[in-house]
Amino acid sequence: MHIDISAIIILMGIIQGYFLAFILFSNRNGNYQANRYLGLLLCSFSTSIVNIFLLKINLYKVLLYTSKMSVIILYFFGPLLLFYVHSLVDQTFRLRYPDWLHFLPALMVFAYYTPYYLAEGPDKYAFFLIPAGIKFFRYAHYEFFVLSISAQIHLWIYLLVVHRFVKQYHRSIKDFYSNIEQHNLRWIQFFLSCFEVVYIIIFFLCIVLLVVNYMVSFILVGITVSIGIFILGYRGLKQTEIFTLESSLKKTKYESSELPRKLVQSLIVKLKILMEEDKLFTITELNLDDLAKKLSVSKIILSQYIRDYLKTNFFDYINRLRVEEMKRLLLDPEKQYMTIVALANEAGFNAKSTSSRIFKQFTGMTPSAFRKDNCCKDKRDSVSF
Repeated sequence: MHIDISAIIILMGIIQGYFLAFILFSNRNGNYQANRYLGLLLCSFSTSIVNIFLLKINLYKVLLYTSKMSVIILYFFGPLLLFYVHSLVDQTFRLRYPDWLHFLPALMVFAYYTPYYLAEGPDKYAFFLIPAGIKFFRYAHYEFFVLSISAQIHLWIYLLVVHRFVKQYHRSIKDFYSNIEQHNLRWIQFFLSCFEVVYIIIFFLCIVLLVVNYMVSFILVGITVSIGIFILGYRGLKQTEIFTLESSLKKTKYESSELPRKLVQSLIVKLKILMEEDKLFTITELNLDDLAKKLSVSKIILSQYIRDYLKTNFFDYINRLRVEEMKRLLLDPEKQYMTIVALANEAGFNAKSTSSRIFKQFTGMTPSAFRKDNCCKDKRDSVSF
């Protein structure tokens, strides 16, 4: 048995993954379903590099019985990732019978290796992928290479599906909320980015297997996955809860027919009063449900009106009004002593970064640039006069 720094790093990654998974499984607070799937993902990550650790410390007798396990585990990553993201944005998400079909590829790979697992101990050497004393890539390794690349393709398909799902979700929350800063998807985007970086590295390391000492490649894979476990595990525990759309909103279907003309006219008048006179948009956490109650209409009707007649979504509709209000406040001589943050709060924004980004989206410049530009313009007009 030989243990060096690389073996220690890989072992720490394995232990870390199982330990964090245990914490996630034990934590009943917050989104338990999401924690459970993240825990399963971390377990899968740790299990996938167990063989690399065994190989590194020369435990070939144990490795003889576990050598195919890593390849099978690779086919769990995609489905577990999909279920994790689903459960993050939908706390009511539960596996249905058809969802178990996602694990069919893993089952097929396991079935392919059945002869290996049924073989007697001595006979396993005939199937053994990496026997002692063989340091360089040989023909038998192509089986591992092909299945690993297949698993990579399998995972990237799931990553594309997850990206599409996240994009649809992001559009959905803009239909119902005027402030999405607390409901952001930065954690999911960070998680997916880490996933992709790790797997791009692993992909190239699998290719390196063909031409370089396989031990170098395997050790680098183990270290890469271990670092991924450290980062994703702790960030997963600390990340803020992703906002969950109400199930009634997720299932919302707009009426195929147009809204009655009388209803549309009524909404125009009522919205004008609420926005121009009452300035309802200055309520930071204003959402579609709140506004619908003020108008005495359903969320579906209001959302359809905003989409079909105003040609926008709720988020842009409210924030456009906030931008116009902020422009008015920035130009108000009596407000010149106030900071941009204070004016943004008065207009309904809840953070400077949010107000600056949205203000620039609608005007092409930041609030400070807008104030400076108009201030200089007023001075020029005054001098000219």
